[in-house]
Amino acid sequence: MLFEHGTCVVLTTPDGELAEQATDLLKKFGPAHAGSSAGDFGVIDVKDVEGWVVTGHHNDVLTYVRCR
Repeated sequence: MLFEHGTCVVLTTPDGELAEQATDLLKKFGPAHAGSSAGDFGVIDVKDVEGWVVTGHHNDVLTYVRCR
């Protein structure tokens, strides 16, 4: 499920309404607070694309950040 601002939720076991399932996952694992495991992140350099994919504390939630 792709949301505004480049956030993508990968539904490994999709069932029912996809947007609702993805939103529930974001509610359960967010927001990120500094100093917690939710505040940890990693960066994936994507080849042939201007930007990066940012990973967080849930493997199925990714955010694409574009260079400008």
